[in-house]
Amino acid sequence: MLRIPWEISHAMKDDVDLFIELTDGKVTDRQDALIYYIFGVLGDGTGVKKMYKLLTKRKGIPRDMALKFLNHCIKLRYKIDKGSYSWWEIDKYDIPYDEVKVCSTYDLNFG
Repeated sequence: MLRIPWEISHAMKDDVDLFIELTDGKVTDRQDALIYYIFGVLGDGTGVKKMYKLLTKRKGIPRDMALKFLNHCIKLRYKIDKGSYSWWEIDKYDIPYDEVKVCSTYDLNFG
């Protein structure tokens, strides 16, 4: 459901490596670590601002790409928190029916 652009994934490599190191072996998969790291930062009160600055200022990601990615992450977090998925998402991503609280017509696509 969350496709991370290669440029962003590559730019965050050092941060993810440090995150994996700090988990003391509890997280070993790089993709999982990247997702945990992103949503961990965004979960903070000023997380969106921190992630935007990290991507654009420190990592050199173009502003438009960073904004599109952050917007997608925020919408995905909202869908997960509310349990609001379209039938297409339920089918495509094998979302268990007990996690679906509301069926929507809004599909979250990142492209």
